Amino acid sequence: TPGSPRPAGPEPYQWGRVGADGMVSTVGDLFRWLGAIQAGRIMAEPARHKMFTAQPRGREGFGWHVARTAWGSTVIEKGGGSAEFASEILYFPDDRLVVIWICNDLRQRWRRALNTTIPAAALGREFLMPPPVARARTDVAPLAGAYDAEAGAVYLRAGDGYLYTRRNPAAVPDDVPFLPVTRMSFSAFDPSAMETMTLRFQRTPGGTLRAEFRRGRRAVILQKRGP
Repeated sequence: TPGSPRPAGPEPYQWGRVGADGMVSTVGDLFRWLGAIQAGRIMAEPARHKMFTAQPRGREGFGWHVARTAWGSTVIEKGGGSAEFASEILYFPDDRLVVIWICNDLRQRWRRALNTTIPAAALGREFLMPPPVARARTDVAPLAGAYDAEAGAVYLRAGDGYLYTRRNPAAVPDDVPFLPVTRMSFSAFDPSAMETMTLRFQRTPGGTLRAEFRRGRRAVILQKRGP
């Protein structure tokens, strides 16, 4: 959860994982391995062609997914991961580009955002970035606490410089950290939906702390219990 990361435990090496697990590598070694395949030093051209060519009834080659990019070129990619980590190799033969990334913190599901943003940035194309956040450290503890919304209670908790919430009846997302933009304004980015949301606080004339959560056209008003 956005609350805190946790150590990854061992996963059973059993049927369904045999042959797909058991290898530890670095980004650099994966890049060199893919370069050796491209150069024909590991397998013959017929085998490489079969591996990187989608089958007639699908978009998958021999273990690789083959598709077209938004700009019309070919992308050959393969992702991996578990409950605690994610990785991806993206090979763009028409663009002469290889992208390899690994992530060991899945408090947010970054796969879609990384798979689209990194290649677009490398090729000089338009891409979406998360909103900017405050550079100076913000004390978020005074804003944490129980809030009342029309649909029910929302509990905002203080992380290490950010706010997050647990599952709640008001449907304020519980899988994103809200990072400070200013002392009273926060933003969050959903990398799966490629969407930004905001959380803005203000004091009423009576001293009550209120917040407005906004995602697209949807808004939820929160009012803190107590001072």
